[in-house]
Amino acid sequence: MNEEQQKEYVRPFTCDWVILKTASKIKESIDLSIGKTFERQLDFEGDTEKQSEVFKTLSILHNLRKQIDDIEKQCRTREKERANVSRSTSS
Repeated sequence: MNEEQQKEYVRPFTCDWVILKTASKIKESIDLSIGKTFERQLDFEGDTEKQSEVFKTLSILHNLRKQIDDIEKQCRTREKERANVSRSTSS
């Protein structure tokens, strides 16, 4: 990119773009937590209270992951709608 192109280049910014980038990082953290929590259940064989806590934690993490997936889906839908409107108005 030459100097003039660099001046004209604008990094993308929309609310949905920011949310999608943030959601991606959140999902990485949730997935890591799910894996580590699942591994911990082996530490608590015979301790029903701790095993119950592990499964409760996994359930909450999976629900949180689902909520993030739903938010991403909404953002992608809005981005597609925005792109369609942009195409139709530029014609």
